[in-house]
Amino acid sequence: MENRYIGVITGDLVNSSDGKERGITYRELANTLLSEVSRHDWYGISKTEFFRGDSFQITMESPQSILEVAAYIRTYLISQTDVHESENLDARLSLSIEMLNRYSQHNESAYEQAYVLSGKNLESMHKSKKMVFNSTQRNFMLPISSITSLLDHTISMLSKPQAEILREALDVMEVNPPELVKKTQKTRQNIHKIIERSGTDKVIESLLNCRKYITGII
Repeated sequence: MENRYIGVITGDLVNSSDGKERGITYRELANTLLSEVSRHDWYGISKTEFFRGDSFQITMESPQSILEVAAYIRTYLISQTDVHESENLDARLSLSIEMLNRYSQHNESAYEQAYVLSGKNLESMHKSKKMVFNSTQRNFMLPISSITSLLDHTISMLSKPQAEILREALDVMEVNPPELVKKTQKTRQNIHKIIERSGTDKVIESLLNCRKYITGII
């Protein structure tokens, strides 16, 4: 029987407990976010759900784009930060890719290593990090965890305008300045400056290469 893989992202919302009103707003924002992510067919998302109030989990039948999904989640949240917020809206994300247990279904998470690893690593994540990757599959672990670490650092350094541009680029996995001008109502000069300073084109290139690498394994 052919080996099949699933990807799991377990996350929680940063600063979501700062008051009842903020929590409700954050929950609504996250629901919209999960709907936005789910509309992309190439992500292969089979299930999204909330649990424990401000935490959520995404299951991907096609884990090739797992880092793209994680990057989109964080840039979407950062881009929605209000000017009066003292800290960026964000999420902590724990990613995992594992072979599918051929004797279970996707909803039997207790029998799937991807769910177990993703959940445990979110709980043990160091406070300085917002993205981690783990897998028992050696071909995945070193290269993808390294890229995840670099991506985490890059996204954490983004300003709101830079996150907006990267989010739009992630939506189509392409850096197209004329289209970005139309979508964001920013000047062409401003768009080029943001792309250069944020490394948007390098992020998209790295994610596309990562997608190819994972596809070659699974």
